Amino acid sequence: MSIEKNIKGLILDFTCGHCFAQSGYDVLFAEYSVSRGTWGVFFDGGAFAIVKCRHCEMLNLLSFQLNENDYGPSLNSPHEFRPYLEEHPSIITARYEGHVLEDILSMQLLGQFPHGHKLGKQIPDDIKRDIQEAASCLAVSAPNSAAIMCRRVIERLAIHFGVRERTLATTLKVLENKKLIDIELVSAFKEIKDWGNIGAHPKENDTGIYQAEAEKIVRFTYLIVERVFNRSDIQNVANELAKIRKEKNDVDGE
Repeated sequence: MSIEKNIKGLILDFTCGHCFAQSGYDVLFAEYSVSRGTWGVFFDGGAFAIVKCRHCEMLNLLSFQLNENDYGPSLNSPHEFRPYLEEHPSIITARYEGHVLEDILSMQLLGQFPHGHKLGKQIPDDIKRDIQEAASCLAVSAPNSAAIMCRRVIERLAIHFGVRERTLATTLKVLENKKLIDIELVSAFKEIKDWGNIGAHPKENDTGIYQAEAEKIVRFTYLIVERVFNRSDIQNVANELAKIRKEKNDVDGE
C-alpha cells in the first residue's frame, strides 16, 4: 500500500485553498520520513503531499504526522518500515482527521497550505488574512503562533464592534459592560484570549500549546468569525426588508 493511497484516504474531503472547490485532486508528489526515538522503541516522523486541484489546477501542500503505537510490534530499523507497511495494508485506515490507531502506526493530518476554508464575502479582508495565517501556522506545525494569530483575530473583531482599549482584557470588559455582544460571544472571545496568552507568554516548565490543541483553537476561531458576521448579515437583511416594507406601506396608503 503506497503512501499516496494512505494520504488520499485521509483527505477525502479535500477543499482547495485557492478556489475552495471540492472537485477532486491529483497527488503529484508524496513522501514520508521516519526516525528512531532515543530509546530505539518508537518511530516518529512526518509525511507531506503536493496535490493539484482538478478545478483550478493550483497546488496545495498538506503535512502529516506518523507515530508508532507503543503496543504494536516493534521494528528493528527504519528500513523495515516500508515492507511492513506493504505487507499490512490495514495499518493506515482511510479517515480524514484524528489518529488512526491500528497495529503499529497512527497517521494524522496536521494542516494544509493554503488553508481550504471558505469565508463569506461579508468578512473584512484584515480578519480573513489573520485567520488564514493562523490556519497556515498549523500546516507548518507552529501551534503557539496559530493561537497568537487567533488572539489577533479577536482583537480585530473587537475593533469591528467599535472598541479598542489598551489591553484586550479591558476591551472585552467594555464589550461586555456595554452589551455590544452577547454573553456567549464574550465567553468565546475570552477563551481565545487566554489561549493566545499561553502561546505568547512562556512560564517556567511550560510546554506551550500542542498541535492538537491549536487545531481546536483555530477551528473555534473560524466558528466565532462566522457567528459574528452571519449575525451581521441577518441584521443587514432585516434592515433592508424593513425599509422596503415601509416604502411599500407608504405607497399602498396613498
